[in-house]
Amino acid sequence: MYFKPIDFAKFECAGWAQKKFTLAGLLEKNQEKLKIEKADLVIFGVEEDRNSMVPGPAKAPDKIREHLYNLNRIAPRFKILDLGNLKAGKSENDTYFALKDVCEYIHKKGKTAVIIGGSQDLTFGITKGFEDEPFRLVTVDPKFDFKKGVKTINSETYLSLIFGKQQNNNSENNLRTKEKEK
Repeated sequence: MYFKPIDFAKFECAGWAQKKFTLAGLLEKNQEKLKIEKADLVIFGVEEDRNSMVPGPAKAPDKIREHLYNLNRIAPRFKILDLGNLKAGKSENDTYFALKDVCEYIHKKGKTAVIIGGSQDLTFGITKGFEDEPFRLVTVDPKFDFKKGVKTINSETYLSLIFGKQQNNNSENNLRTKEKEK
């Protein structure tokens, strides 16, 4: 099992919110009965920061949930599932592999994944789940983490490896297409 389930009891409802009308209330009900095949949107957190240049991103999933869960829920017909937090692997590469595996599975089911928390280098593992097809990626960051000629991955170089891999794949695909045309 890749995930530690959410303990909804540890998230306090804000004084101004009524739990039954919060996103937490909806997600807690969905955790009990909603299967991934029926979900429209799948959320999960990643408690990993071994390749972060700044300490703390491993705590981000639950810090984000503290605020996210107090939001008013949207229509119950929109089915959202929070899988919990992905368990960190023995090594960073194990976590990248788990992310690839989970993202690939969610994508094959035709669902949208929202990954919260963790260090930015985890984006590398996420994109591996979509290697053979186009995908959309949204990342929120005050700077562009790209450094030319980098071979190691961390939270300040991850885009270099992702874009470098995409350029290599595009070059290989262009060569194959030209060979077929001959």
